[in-house]
Amino acid sequence: AVTETWLDEKKLDSISMPGFKFLSKHRIGKKGGGVGFFVDSRIQLTIIDDQFHALNITSFEFYFISIIVEKFKNIILGVIYRPPNSNLNVFNEEIHNLLNRLILQDRNRTVFLMGDFNINLLKPDVINLLQLSLMNCQHTSFFLFF
Repeated sequence: AVTETWLDEKKLDSISMPGFKFLSKHRIGKKGGGVGFFVDSRIQLTIIDDQFHALNITSFEFYFISIIVEKFKNIILGVIYRPPNSNLNVFNEEIHNLLNRLILQDRNRTVFLMGDFNINLLKPDVINLLQLSLMNCQHTSFFLFF
């Protein structure tokens, strides 16, 4: 997964890596941001991003795909870019709504969420807010922050 691609329609064709497909969503009419994936060309995938547009998410950019991998039913990969100046309370509410919708569709899915959250985990008040938000997301098993 990649974030802050800073791509537009003109630059999109210049991104390639042998043996991989590049899928991305870039900002329209603004500079910066952008998210995407490099996916092995042999992997079957479905873009499932459109399911979430009704949520009217404004605090972060996102892109979701579903891939089929041997021994696993269905894996969802999501990439998120949260600009550093966006409201953390709004982000928590919107990510909560997105994850609930994603998980409620199929509770047997394996979901990997990656990205640049621009959250300072060294601030105690931020940690408390995130823990509360994630505990309220009733179907979330665990999160790993790196």
